[in-house]
Amino acid sequence: MLMLTRTEQIPYESMVEGVGLDWDWETLPEWMDHLERQPMGVNVLNYVPLNPLMVYVMGLDAAKSGEPATPEQLAEMKRLVNEAMNAGMMGIAAQRLGEHSVQADHDGTPMPTDCMDDGDFLALASVLGDRGEGFIQVTEAKHLDPSDPDPEADWRFVEKLAEVSQRPILYNAVVALDHVPNNHIKTLKWLTDCNSRGLRVFGQGVTVRTPFQFTLEHWNLYDSSPAWNYATQGTHDERMERLADPDVRKRMIDEHPSLVTTGVGGPIKFLVVQDAPDHPELGKYLGRTVGDIALDEGKHPIEAMLDIGIAGELKVLYRSQDIASTDPVKVGALSRDQHVIPGLSDGGAHTKFFTGGSYPTDMLTWLVRDTGEMTLEDAHYHLSYLPAQAA
Repeated sequence: MLMLTRTEQIPYESMVEGVGLDWDWETLPEWMDHLERQPMGVNVLNYVPLNPLMVYVMGLDAAKSGEPATPEQLAEMKRLVNEAMNAGMMGIAAQRLGEHSVQADHDGTPMPTDCMDDGDFLALASVLGDRGEGFIQVTEAKHLDPSDPDPEADWRFVEKLAEVSQRPILYNAVVALDHVPNNHIKTLKWLTDCNSRGLRVFGQGVTVRTPFQFTLEHWNLYDSSPAWNYATQGTHDERMERLADPDVRKRMIDEHPSLVTTGVGGPIKFLVVQDAPDHPELGKYLGRTVGDIALDEGKHPIEAMLDIGIAGELKVLYRSQDIASTDPVKVGALSRDQHVIPGLSDGGAHTKFFTGGSYPTDMLTWLVRDTGEMTLEDAHYHLSYLPAQAA
C-alpha cells in the first residue's frame, strides 16, 4: 500500500479502509481465489505485478538495486508467473521509468521495476512465449529525459519484448498534445512498422479531456527532478521549508530543462492559479497562468509558482492543461488508428489530482456525438472489439 501512495497518489488511509490489513491471501493464486469470492459486477483481468513479485523473491534491497536477479531468484520468479497464469492471471505488467522515475516509491526512490535489469524482464517475457498465451503491458520510458530524449531506445526494448514473448504488447502511452503538435505521429508510425514486421505492439491512447488539479501540499509528479523529489517529501512544515530554500530553488531551476512534464499536466508556465483558500490577498493571481505572472514579476516560472504556493500555505490550487489534446481532429485520428486502444483510466489511481475513468463517455459524447470525428461503430470497435482482437 505504501508503494501506491506516491506513485499513484492513492491515500494510505483510503486503502486501509477499503482493503483492510486482515488479508486472506499471500500468493497470487490465493489472490485470485480471494477475488473470486468478491461480489463484483464487472469482469476483472489481472496482470502479474512485477514490483511485488521482485520484492517477494529478491527482498526489497536487492529488488531496488538494479542488479540482475540470481539464477535461482529468476527461476523462482518464472515459476511464480507460471503459477499465477495457471490460476487465471493474464500476463505481466511493469513501469520502467529509470533512475529519476516520474512515478517514484513512497520514499522518493525508484520503484524496483524502474531500474529492473533488461535481461530479467526479457526472461519473464519468455514465460509467455513458452506458454503461447498472455499479454504484456509496459510503460517503457527510461530515456524520457527531455534534455536528451531517446524514445527509439525504449522502442527497441519493447520490440525485444515482443520478439521474445511472441505475444501482444500494450505500450503506455500514446498522447496527442496541444503544445507539441506532432508528439504522437512518430509513435503511430512506429506502431505501424512493428505490426508490419509481425510484432504485435499496440499503443494505449490517452484521449480523455481532464486536467490535473493539485496543491503543493500533495504534489509529487515532478519526481524526474531530484530537487523537486527532495522538496516534495516530508511533513507540511518540511515542504514549506524546502520549497522556500534558495539553494533548493536554484537546483530546481537548473534541472528545469530535464523536468518531465509530458503526461503530468504540461509545462509549468501553463499552470493556472485556480483557487487560494483563506488568502484573499492572492486573489489577483486567480485565473492567470504561472508564466504570465512570472513575466510580470520578473521571475522564473518555478519561483512564481512557489512564491504563490508558500504564501497560500501550500493550499493554493493549480490547474494544468488537459493531459491530452482538446483538438478533436488530433484525438479522433489517434483514436481511430488501427494499432491504438483508446482510453487510459489508470484504474482509479491519481485520485488526489485527476480522474481519467470517464474516457468512454468522453469519447462517445465529444468525438462521436458533438464533433463527428468518429462514427459510433468506430468508437464501439476501438473500445471493445479491438482489445479482444489484440489478445
